[in-house]
Amino acid sequence: MSEEQSGDEVRELTAAEEAELQKLDDAIEKFEQQKRWSDMIRSILQKAELVQAPAEKVDLFRQAGTLYLERSSNQAEAIKCFEHVLELDPEDGDAIERLKAMYEKRRDWEKLIRTLQREVELLSEDDQVLRYEEMAELATQRLRKPDVCIELWQKVLATDPDNPNALSNLAQLYERARQWEPLAEVLETLVASDTDVASMKQ
Repeated sequence: MSEEQSGDEVRELTAAEEAELQKLDDAIEKFEQQKRWSDMIRSILQKAELVQAPAEKVDLFRQAGTLYLERSSNQAEAIKCFEHVLELDPEDGDAIERLKAMYEKRRDWEKLIRTLQREVELLSEDDQVLRYEEMAELATQRLRKPDVCIELWQKVLATDPDNPNALSNLAQLYERARQWEPLAEVLETLVASDTDVASMKQ
């Protein structure tokens, strides 16, 4: 199904696909009774590929992801399932929360920050400022990717141009990255706002 396809344009299944769907439903029920969790998950994922309605796909990927976590402790595969959920429904709060917890546990800071960004985009503008600052702090402490850190601190400045924390972190990041022009602009802003520029240099 193309990304442009809306819920109103979902195509109907063929007779053969309907028959396959019934076989999968029967298999899922049987595997659940027999506690054959791997087979059950495999059948659920096959069903997720077959059904056309995005909401149905979301429910099936969520079900498979939950089973991976609760029945086989396979976090890597659970992550794939919940990432599929977010691809289909970027505002799914349950998937965001589960992915945040798993990425933090795995210390996968880059993916954690990417997921936090999804969450922040759903907040009001006032709430976004504080959360972007928290994310920028996390990225600066945990992530060795100056570009990502700079981008996050810039988002803080976009809504709070005189934020001293953002300005001082950006000054250090720009200096390390040898980006002299934006560094000069940040230093000018710091001086204009009476921030003690010397105190930034540890």
